[in-house]
Amino acid sequence: MVKNAAASWELGTASEALLELDNTDLSVFGHHAFTSASAETEALAYAKPHIALGSDLLIADAASNSDPVSLGVAAVMLGKTISAYSTAAENQLNTLLYHTPKASNGAISHRSRSIALWSDFIYMAPPFLAYYAISTQNDTLLDVAVQQVQDYRAVLKSSSGAWSHISASSHPDTSFWSTGNGWAAMGITRVLAAILAAPSRTTNQQTQTVTLRDWIKEIIDAAMKTPRDSAGLLHNYLNNAATIGETSGTALLAAVVYRMAVLEPTVFSSTYIAWADTSLNAIAKHVNAAGVVSPAVNPYAYTSQTPYTKGSPEGQAFAVMLYAAHRDCFAASVCSS
Repeated sequence: MVKNAAASWELGTASEALLELDNTDLSVFGHHAFTSASAETEALAYAKPHIALGSDLLIADAASNSDPVSLGVAAVMLGKTISAYSTAAENQLNTLLYHTPKASNGAISHRSRSIALWSDFIYMAPPFLAYYAISTQNDTLLDVAVQQVQDYRAVLKSSSGAWSHISASSHPDTSFWSTGNGWAAMGITRVLAAILAAPSRTTNQQTQTVTLRDWIKEIIDAAMKTPRDSAGLLHNYLNNAATIGETSGTALLAAVVYRMAVLEPTVFSSTYIAWADTSLNAIAKHVNAAGVVSPAVNPYAYTSQTPYTKGSPEGQAFAVMLYAAHRDCFAASVCSS
């Protein structure tokens, strides 16, 4: 994961994976999510040199104003002790909110020069907006985080509950990309977890947690109804069993279930955990001696049916998140093994 990450979203996703792995209690899944953390914390030390200071974006990205936001939580955490990173996070926030194209329903474009809604956005931006909002006690911004999820859901959600990948005039991808559904579900999960971890919640925010939970459940329920390949992996496109079975989407969707089993155990009960266990067992059989998780979907050519075996940076991160989520589920005595 660390060796191969280079693109903006890969670096931010790797930072989050390291936080969940090594310092879960400082993540939104822990009890000290909004306390100051040392800049030497592994996830922050990893993210720090990649964050640009004095720029409109946290890291240069010619195509997207939202992919750099994947480093946003790390920037806010660093900003608690180093003011320059707080300023960097604020600059990124302003660029996202005020200098990025928006769809007619208010959804912020995943692309910086055209209107394109990608399910990937939900992992990048709303968790940052929610974390920033709670850190600065800005309830209005927290509403924006939830509203962005709602606006994207209104465009991308299908009748089955699964999300299509991209809504754009030039390059739409209306099928249910496994990783895209994982991006969306885990992004919503992080927003929900942030609200639940906040020092206090308003009545409106209590209502929002139920709504977010239900939106996550829609995606997971849809994924659970789709077939697996002979090795137990979900297909690259959930609604197309002719596409390859792959590890990336399989790992991330299972990680969502383990996180939700702890956050909402009465809803994400044993049936969900058993489904995630099937994914976990399948992933465990697809990690080689060098730590490479494959076959992954090609992260740079998502429709490709040639398995990616070099170590997808995001796919590697998803496997780390899956491990951490299952470990924490077991530690919480929710998962039995």
